[in-house]
Amino acid sequence: MDTNLIDLSQFNLFGTIPGSTGDFMHIMEGIVLALVFRYIIALKPDILIQQKIFSEEKISAARNEF
Repeated sequence: MDTNLIDLSQFNLFGTIPGSTGDFMHIMEGIVLALVFRYIIALKPDILIQQKIFSEEKISAARNEF
């Protein structure tokens, strides 16, 4: 038996588990980011205006969408 060979079946199993949970985490991250952005637009739009991220027109347009 050659001890230099690596058993790739265990590596493939280990590689699929984090990959499948990573997709779920990315979806959740997007949802949380959208909710935080919605919160900022609704309650603290001056933060985005002071940082010159969005203009007042874009903020008011985003408020009308919700």
